Amino acid sequence: MKHLREMVGEEIRGLVPMMDPQIFQVMVLHGVEEGGIWVENQKLTTLMLANLKEASSPKTALFFVPFHEIKFLVQSTEKSSLSEKAFGL
Repeated sequence: MKHLREMVGEEIRGLVPMMDPQIFQVMVLHGVEEGGIWVENQKLTTLMLANLKEASSPKTALFFVPFHEIKFLVQSTEKSSLSEKAFGL
């Protein structure tokens, strides 16, 4: 198992209600601090650009997500996973 700091630069998934209360978010982890994480997230980037009334930005925005805003994060391991519902279980 990797520690969160070892996952910097990797794509992670998590449930972050401030982004969406039901849908897992795909994020690229850019940094870990005592109070939260710095992430790149397309949904937040799109929202930010819309609010700024811009179509693009010369730099990619990073967003700070406090740990108290994160329900959970998902990490993978080298083992197959199956959907019980897809197999009728």
